[in-house]
Amino acid sequence: MRGKSAIIVDDEIDTASSIVGAVELLEEQGAKRIYTSCVHPILSGPAVERLRRSSIVELVTTDTVRLSEEKRSLPNLRQLTVAMLIGEAISRIHTGTSVGALFGAPV
Repeated sequence: MRGKSAIIVDDEIDTASSIVGAVELLEEQGAKRIYTSCVHPILSGPAVERLRRSSIVELVTTDTVRLSEEKRSLPNLRQLTVAMLIGEAISRIHTGTSVGALFGAPV
């Protein structure tokens, strides 16, 4: 791991204790740059401060959870929209079209 970049992928970040702990372990092993991602950025309690103090290069997340201005102000946060994807899935369910095909599953 020494001198390498690392990527941590999680389903959600709530208080950020787990992800920051994982970042610290990777740093101890010599990781050079650490990127993180999650689907649902809950970011409750001390999460914002923990993430601010961490050495995470970038936190990529989705807009499945509405973030307050304070949470959106994290300098390394990049939030991607999934609105079109969810809208298309709802449309396919309504019309009886394959939702699996939307994600590359065979029809």
